[in-house]
Amino acid sequence: MDVAQQTRAYGRRQRPIALARASLLGAAVLVAAVAAALAPDWLSTPTPAVAPQATPQRIAFALRYPDELVLDQQREAGLRRARAQLAEQLRGTTMPSATEAPSIAPDPGPKVPIPRSRPPIAGAIADGGRLAAQPMTGGSFDVSSAVRNVFAMLPPGLQLASINPDGGLLGNGQEKPVDLSAYGEQTAVYDITARVVHMPDGTRLEAHSGFGDLMDDVDNVHVRDRGATPPNVYELSLREKLFHGVQALRMKPVGEGELFGRSGLLAHSYLLGPNGQSNGCVSFKDYDAFLKAYHSGDIKRLVVVKSIRDDTTRLARKT
Repeated sequence: MDVAQQTRAYGRRQRPIALARASLLGAAVLVAAVAAALAPDWLSTPTPAVAPQATPQRIAFALRYPDELVLDQQREAGLRRARAQLAEQLRGTTMPSATEAPSIAPDPGPKVPIPRSRPPIAGAIADGGRLAAQPMTGGSFDVSSAVRNVFAMLPPGLQLASINPDGGLLGNGQEKPVDLSAYGEQTAVYDITARVVHMPDGTRLEAHSGFGDLMDDVDNVHVRDRGATPPNVYELSLREKLFHGVQALRMKPVGEGELFGRSGLLAHSYLLGPNGQSNGCVSFKDYDAFLKAYHSGDIKRLVVVKSIRDDTTRLARKT
């Protein structure tokens, strides 16, 4: 048998083995491709691995040089093992996300201020809990008792001011009436400082005079058209015609007070706004009550004083 025949016989004997090895090679290439797909992009080779095509030339080479095929299979197997180990390690490691925002420390929130120590008056008011437990009498709260309790809780040197200089709320919830006997009968008294007209029956009517920043200002009664009503004694009479739609009362001066050249003073309702401004006339919040008292004969004159507490402002009527 010559060399050619021996070669062909040897090839026939090795052909099944070569075919099996070729099949193993194809499977190995497929596994390597799958492993490369699972691995991260940045670990893959720049040129992706491509399974070799089973061309007749490659099959003939594998049949003729089986030892070289074994070496290639060993290299592929080592590469597969390395890729598998690397992929397994990567699965167990958490990679930071490129878009993950940096952690920010939570806002501690606004600082809570520490309360300051209470003044002595706070303790006194806290101890006066009996004020809150004050019983209701006849469905209404006892105002005078409440005010007395407040006075009892105040430290020495503090006093509660009254709206009216001569008034207060300690007389069973009502202000103490002013004694108008010194001014004569049928006389009402307008206290510029207190902004009140005291009626003969003891009632008080809110009243104002003056304009702008000079309203109720006793130091500028001499200013024409803007100052308050000059202190004096005024006889009341009905104005012949309505004054801006109001039945006003004329105020004729009969006392000895200085008028500073001012004349034509009237008593009427609020005509220059809701706060009672006037050009020197006496403006009443409840003018209907004052006008009703005039029509009923309860009042015939109006005495204007800077303050009813100042006896020097009481003016004698002309004889």
